[in-house]
Amino acid sequence: MRIIEWAQFYRSRGLSVVPVPRGEKRPAIDWAKYQWRHATDEEMAVWWPDGTTAGIAVITGGISGVTVLDAVTEAAVAALRETRIVLPTAPRVRTARGWHFYLPYDPAFRAAPNGLTQFGVEGVDVLNYGRLAVLPPSCHASGVLYAWEVPLA
Repeated sequence: MRIIEWAQFYRSRGLSVVPVPRGEKRPAIDWAKYQWRHATDEEMAVWWPDGTTAGIAVITGGISGVTVLDAVTEAAVAALRETRIVLPTAPRVRTARGWHFYLPYDPAFRAAPNGLTQFGVEGVDVLNYGRLAVLPPSCHASGVLYAWEVPLA
């Protein structure tokens, strides 16, 4: 599947998506307005022309209806499962360093000031309102491709 087809698939699932340069996690465009509205077909065609190496990122929070938990260790995943925050059936992306768990948007999820999540789980970053999470099949700077282990429904 071409990258624009992936982007269109994600948008069809309600996600607000923006382009990211290959191997990067920052947006390739001024993305503030996409926290409030979804990109049009015309905008997406400019961002992801045939042959592009650009990746895709989702804007987390209410616009996309998702909160993403970025777990960087097996211990963090185990701790999330023990707290029942993340169930084995939750949509999950394998990243270069760990996993992104996709949960229904919840404004209560937040990072605590000490760098832990509100549940005291180390090694987890909460990507919520106004944050980005890179989506498959984007490429990490290491060359590893992001990949779904448990796909979106």
